Amino acid sequence: MNYDLPDTEYHSKKEFISSSACKMILNKSPYYFLQHWCGLIEQEEKDYFNFGRALHMALLMPKEFNDRYVVKPDFGRSKADQALKAKFYKDNEDAVIISDKEKEQITFMIESVLDHRIASEMLKEGVAEVSIFFKEEETNVLCRARPDFIRQDPKTKSIDIIDVKTTIDAGKSRFSGDIYRYGYHTQLAFYKEAVEKSYGAQVDSVSILAIEKKFPYDAFLYTLDDEDLEEGKKYYKHALRTYVNSRVKDK
Repeated sequence: MNYDLPDTEYHSKKEFISSSACKMILNKSPYYFLQHWCGLIEQEEKDYFNFGRALHMALLMPKEFNDRYVVKPDFGRSKADQALKAKFYKDNEDAVIISDKEKEQITFMIESVLDHRIASEMLKEGVAEVSIFFKEEETNVLCRARPDFIRQDPKTKSIDIIDVKTTIDAGKSRFSGDIYRYGYHTQLAFYKEAVEKSYGAQVDSVSILAIEKKFPYDAFLYTLDDEDLEEGKKYYKHALRTYVNSRVKDK
């Protein structure tokens, strides 16, 4: 378990299989995953992924967010303004630039989480973005996971995993379907195994903190039950077996 590994270095460790890789193996194919792994398929950087990363960092790692992200001012069209714009981009070439509107959205979303009594309490004690590397016992595949937040109660020592998702509609009727539609149950079952192997203890709860990206920026906390996690576990175990069998056939 590594507390300080930068996300870029974590994602560069391609010899370890992630939950995203498991979903790619089954949703696409082992061959598609291999081409992606070799860098032959470029993943499109979608705006909502970039915004999601910004929200994650602002909520869970505010110091790092302030160090990495910069709000772009509004520049006019005059020659002087264009000179200021060029200087701004040069001075912040290593930063991630977001708009004032995006910063405002993030602020409202975080305020919504802080107003959520249970979620805000759970995020007080714990660690964010910890890199975990482990071997899956059935297949001996090397795996990696980077849960959004791991909470360990200082008194009871209970362990909880909280995953943050941004969404258009966090209401139960819509989001409960999204959990299966986007494979969140698979991702979190994978995280559960990683955390239990790392901590050497059972995880007590696995939850998704769903936050709406538009007014009223509502926040909901969904705790996955044993059935959800078991279904997710079956899915990623099948993906790992498929991955191993495809490697054997290629030899």
